[in-house]
Amino acid sequence: MKHARVVLGVAFLCLASTAGAQITTFDAPGAQSTFPQQITNNHIVIGLSIDANGVNHGFMRNPNGTFVTIDEPNAGTGSGQGTQAFGINHAGTVVGSYFDSNGASHGFTFSVGGGFLSFDAKQAGTAVGQGTYPLAINMSEKISGVYIDGGGVLHGFVRSRSGAITGFDPAGSVKTSGDTLGIDAAGAISGYYYDSKNEVHGFRRNPSGTINAVDPPNSRGTAAFMIDSAGTICGGFIDANGSHGFLQSSGGAYTVIDVSPSNGTVATATNGNGVTTGYYVDSLGVDHGFARTSGGAIASFDAQGAGSRPGQGTFPVDISPAGAIVGNYVDGNGASHGFFRP
Repeated sequence: MKHARVVLGVAFLCLASTAGAQITTFDAPGAQSTFPQQITNNHIVIGLSIDANGVNHGFMRNPNGTFVTIDEPNAGTGSGQGTQAFGINHAGTVVGSYFDSNGASHGFTFSVGGGFLSFDAKQAGTAVGQGTYPLAINMSEKISGVYIDGGGVLHGFVRSRSGAITGFDPAGSVKTSGDTLGIDAAGAISGYYYDSKNEVHGFRRNPSGTINAVDPPNSRGTAAFMIDSAGTICGGFIDANGSHGFLQSSGGAYTVIDVSPSNGTVATATNGNGVTTGYYVDSLGVDHGFARTSGGAIASFDAQGAGSRPGQGTFPVDISPAGAIVGNYVDGNGASHGFFRP
């Protein structure tokens, strides 16, 4: 979502194009639209797709390009129903949600050879769109996510390896949300919430259960996305000058990321080794991917086939410790496809 100028001590940076870098594009089997969500250390990609009938399917893409389709056996088969895979840990355990035939959502874990385990937050509602939405899992098999209660209100939750589920909301929250990359190895959780004025704020939930606000200076709205292995949170915020990406260190220091020139930047993932990815919007409303080194150098890139109209373009979503980036691009017809950038 951006390039860097002098904000909070961040120096102007030169934006370098890497349009010639090797990028592999892909679609899940039978997909009309493909949405990668996460990449592991060994380049397994997890995500979801939508077929011609509007049904969701989870997928796992192996490093050799083969796919495993992830369909929870109890998932409904109507339009808008099916299975969504959101998160995976480096041991290969997948988390996600499935919609039953009544349209309510339930959580699951899945592993190749181990099958499915379904679960629900106790307070989750059972009407259409309500229910349990696991989003991320760490190597200790702690799971973070959200549930929607019977009144239609979103809350955060964390599930222990033993299956105990604890709900939570930051102080002042009327709606709490999370991210598919929102839990680190220690169990710290990142996300965002809306207050009673409908203003959005980021948060960091510590393993002890205490919650700290994540709001860059002068922010008028903040969304905290990923938290990496170093405890760094990345996301986006809006101030009087527009939208920006940001990093917040485990100690609370902020770094602002702006791709220049652009009409806005968002940081979607950072890899624990100081490399950050995200996307920025150009003057025509088209989105482009970027990778930012720990030293602040930014390189832009686009997936081959990405559209050139407003709302189209390239959208990175995750980055591996080695710097491989995965995401989706929207073509000229508005369809979404996956990409992998080594």
